Amino acid sequence: MRLIGSLTSPFVRFVRVTLAELCVEHEFEVTGPFGKTSPEHERIINSANPLMKVPVLDTGDHVIIDSRIIVNWLLRHHSSDGRFGADFPETLARENVLSTIYGVLEAGILRFIIQMSHPEIDMNAAYMARSIERVHSGLSALEHDPDITESFGPPEALLVCGLEWMRKRQVYDWSVHRRLVEIHAQHAERDSLVNTRIPDKI
Repeated sequence: MRLIGSLTSPFVRFVRVTLAELCVEHEFEVTGPFGKTSPEHERIINSANPLMKVPVLDTGDHVIIDSRIIVNWLLRHHSSDGRFGADFPETLARENVLSTIYGVLEAGILRFIIQMSHPEIDMNAAYMARSIERVHSGLSALEHDPDITESFGPPEALLVCGLEWMRKRQVYDWSVHRRLVEIHAQHAERDSLVNTRIPDKI
């Protein structure tokens, strides 16, 4: 089994955390972060995924090109001994939590890419203003959502990956969301998260 992805993507990290929690042996082919991918790695990504992005998981029998589908496949095919994601999604509400986190990250990543690529653009105008509103609205909803729990499953894993990515890239100051700060602190030192953390110098 081979995972293709960067060390910086929160979606790749979500898959890596899942692989670690499920103790799935795999090869990790590391590509460069946004804007720093080598031509060789671009060829690898583009040949594996028509959308030209990571993560990509090659299971040997299938190539899976979306992090949510990858995680669902891993949960179905690898036992977690009743721990990580064994019953996910327990409810539609838990699926909605995961969708909200994905939406927050997609809005944040859009802002980061636009700001990096086009620094002349006003990040508080038009759709860029809407994107930060989506981030704030999504995190505010998660702050009060009872379906974010003290247990550690896929939504909590993606939440921690996303919060740390936003802090690393200075996309949004989530310290105003006190409950999310507490949830982050509760889970942040799990081995699967510590061992997949974005390196300091990237």
